[in-house]
Amino acid sequence: MKADGSDLTPLTENPITDLQHVMPVWSPDGSRVAFASGFAGERDIEVVDVGTAARTRLTTAPGDDQDPSWSPDGSKIAFGSERGGDFEIYVMNPDGSGVEQVTDNEVDDNNPAWSPDGTRFAFERSAPSTSGESVPDIFVSDVDGEGAVNLTNTLGMPEHQPDWQPLNRPPDCSAVRATPASLGAPNHRLITVTISGGTDPDGDAVDLEITGVTQDEPVTGPPDAVATSVPHRVRLRAERDPKGDGRVYRIAFEASDGRGAACTGFATAGVRKGGGAPVDSAPPSYDSFGS
Repeated sequence: MKADGSDLTPLTENPITDLQHVMPVWSPDGSRVAFASGFAGERDIEVVDVGTAARTRLTTAPGDDQDPSWSPDGSKIAFGSERGGDFEIYVMNPDGSGVEQVTDNEVDDNNPAWSPDGTRFAFERSAPSTSGESVPDIFVSDVDGEGAVNLTNTLGMPEHQPDWQPLNRPPDCSAVRATPASLGAPNHRLITVTISGGTDPDGDAVDLEITGVTQDEPVTGPPDAVATSVPHRVRLRAERDPKGDGRVYRIAFEASDGRGAACTGFATAGVRKGGGAPVDSAPPSYDSFGS
């Protein structure tokens, strides 16, 4: 369904009455959903293609395989399995190949949750209490099962289903460009230049702000750059040294996602000499605002 609850649509259908499809998790690229299919005691991990609804069964071992968790890069799926008699954590490729056991002890390890940086698991580890009842605590370990640390230990109180706060990745500045990149003939006029093209891997809106402008020729008169009221725009003078090889402006900027992450860079615009592109001959660099 959509995030507002509308357009509720079945992604899987069951030919057998009461067959369960539970514990769904999206793949990082949003193209597939992994889930547990079957009845308690005989569940397997399946994957369904969101676009075609085609399903692929990934596990067939006796006992429960459940609680799938995708690695952040989509290359692995972790899950809990009792194929060895008690629940342990396993990892496999998204096509079901390369199954590897991660934990191996005499208590139940289940419900793995991959950390956003792909280096650790949070999971449930259950051990019998003084009453004989199995009570789970939350643990964290490396992805190879080593270095397990108990995070919770509330007497007699079960703790379930850990999850991680998502990483806030910084914006990507690599595609930011200035428009226009060429200011045309050197006529001393001020041309409005806009920078754009910042993206964010988390889908956050990106705000661009020009933080400075330098040029590879001295400022010999009025400032060659004038700020505007719009943070991602500046006015640059269409001028160059007639004896030089063209003028290049370097427009420094910061791109922010509004949640504390940012990247910086610079875009270029210039005034060419003749038919060729202007040559950036800095250093030295000169402050285009004339300060």
